[in-house]
Amino acid sequence: MREFGKVGLFFLLWGLVIGVLASMAMADAGEVQSLIDAGKFKEAVEAGAKLGTSEGYSLASKAAAYFAIYLASTDDEKRDWFRQAESLARKAIELDPKNPQAYMALGRALGRLAEYANLFSQVSLGLQIRQAFEKAISLDPSYPEPKVGLALWHAELTAKGVGFLFGAQAGRVEPLMEEALRLQPNRIIFHVEYARAMLALGRKDKAKTLLERALSLPARTAEDRFEQERARALLREVR
Repeated sequence: MREFGKVGLFFLLWGLVIGVLASMAMADAGEVQSLIDAGKFKEAVEAGAKLGTSEGYSLASKAAAYFAIYLASTDDEKRDWFRQAESLARKAIELDPKNPQAYMALGRALGRLAEYANLFSQVSLGLQIRQAFEKAISLDPSYPEPKVGLALWHAELTAKGVGFLFGAQAGRVEPLMEEALRLQPNRIIFHVEYARAMLALGRKDKAKTLLERALSLPARTAEDRFEQERARALLREVR
């Protein structure tokens, strides 16, 4: 009985240690997200990668992509950061193949890289992008970001006239976007990306309404502020 008690105590203490470590990892991940929210993208990349977890690499990939989208000044610099975002996302998937955020990060990185790829590479990337977003959605149907990513995928390929090569459908755009907005109605980037999709499909009036809504929402993070800048620029084009 005494030996059993020692063994039981050991496992109890070990369980407590694991719980403490898990809570510390969560706190660290929260700190990485805070860096992203503050617009400290480079610091977030480093901090997320240092965690060495799937969640950490997913956040680091997001931060790298955001640096490329919002702060990088040349196409070469943007490509380099998007490639880093792709690499970090793949590390996240390797560590946890059931992490939906990792697949979202991969879809985001590949989608942006496709903008700089030749036609042959775009065909390959197009299929990978769809698979990444659909995998994220299948792992977490209530996760809105990959729904927006997949909607943009449908819109952009349809607008380019190559949707039939990939199975992209214009009719899938609005349902996916509306579902994402039902889940997070005040997410500014969702309204801006929805507007971009509508512009790609020639729906200027709908795009204008979405952009005006994006500008009416309170900007709480660096992402929000950058997205409102994009909204203003797009609104000037629509007008």
